[in-house]
Amino acid sequence: MPKVKLKLKAFRQNIAKVHKQLQKQLRSYNVSKIKGYQRKHLILNYYNGKKLLAGLYAYQVLGVFYIDLLWVGEAYRHQGLGSKLLKAAENCALKNKALYIRLNTGSFQAPEFYLKNNYEQFAKLPLVTTTKQKHYDYYFVKYLKQNSREI
Repeated sequence: MPKVKLKLKAFRQNIAKVHKQLQKQLRSYNVSKIKGYQRKHLILNYYNGKKLLAGLYAYQVLGVFYIDLLWVGEAYRHQGLGSKLLKAAENCALKNKALYIRLNTGSFQAPEFYLKNNYEQFAKLPLVTTTKQKHYDYYFVKYLKQNSREI
């Protein structure tokens, strides 16, 4: 391989464009190694008319189901909407033969909620914030029964 003069660039503009290029390159590499590599998306929401009350966004890649966002409006918390969204996502993960569900949440968000819903904490990392409060990022996993023997 011929020697090439490399130049490191830090981008502050066109970040979305460069991000897409990186995603495309990584996806191409992943597909070359693992055929059928694709991301399946899921969005579940509760509405009252046009008003969004609660919602969940998740995706599945290579048998791992990632819950990326789960939000319940403040006035609707502690009424079971979050647990219902979580259960519906778990059923979707089972239907799509996911091995396990993975997610993370901040200490100022809802780590107790996931423990209550039978998620297992596997990591806790400190967060650096602009406040003097200490916050942490909690990582959770839930192994799905249909595949627990395979892991």
